[in-house]
Amino acid sequence: MPTAEGSTADESPSKGHTVPPGVAGPPGWLLSVIRDQRVAFLIVGGINTVVGTLWYWLFWALLRDVGGRNAHFIALVPTYVFAILSAFILYRKLVFRVEGHTVRDLLRFSTVYITTFLANIPLMWLMKDRLGFHPMVAQVLNTGVVTVASFVFHKRFSFKRTADERGE
Repeated sequence: MPTAEGSTADESPSKGHTVPPGVAGPPGWLLSVIRDQRVAFLIVGGINTVVGTLWYWLFWALLRDVGGRNAHFIALVPTYVFAILSAFILYRKLVFRVEGHTVRDLLRFSTVYITTFLANIPLMWLMKDRLGFHPMVAQVLNTGVVTVASFVFHKRFSFKRTADERGE
């Protein structure tokens, strides 16, 4: 059966749901409503942005008395940990809908997040310092690059399943 992405999907034998190739398990609630995994990914990414901001505000508020004028930097560490965990759960349940291999998936997912974060640094340098873009314009463009890369890597690496793992 063709999917919204134009490829064929696998049938989940237990529940009869259509599943994007390389993914095991029935589609998540969001995919059953949206039907296009790329759009669902962007929606969850928007939610993740809000959730990450809320985590930052929480940790900054908790640490501002202890961290003094550096509390905003100190708050980034727990924010990243909790934001990655939140994003992992949301993507796993709402977009990629996989089962099993939770620790492996989380390690892969974290690797993608850290890699895209580290890639943003030289991209920012290139766009701002070498190409002369305003920092805000550079970051908006970088966000586009990082978003596309994140989708591809999460789909083909973080949540990928072999044919055996999909029960084929």
